[in-house]
Amino acid sequence: MRGQTTAKRALEVASAAKFLGDKGGAAGVVVWSTEKQEGYLEVRGLPALDPAKEQYQLWIVDPSKKQPVDGGVFDVSPDGTAVVRVRAPIEQVGGCF
Repeated sequence: MRGQTTAKRALEVASAAKFLGDKGGAAGVVVWSTEKQEGYLEVRGLPALDPAKEQYQLWIVDPSKKQPVDGGVFDVSPDGTAVVRVRAPIEQVGGCF
């Protein structure tokens, strides 16, 4: 049990508030391991897109960076869910937003 407690402390979990606008039913959860410098974003409720034409893009807001950081692009399944792996180092993209 003690090892499990330590492992749980090494993970940071953040729940995203529901998004506003026409995607009002969408929500997500981020799980990040500082030790491993990797994590996952799980989203649900996003409209499925035609991946040949459009993809979603993950932007990471890091207080230590001046600009949002590009976390990559991803597709959602027809039911509106996706699990996206995020790994460091993530390159900062200038001139975004």
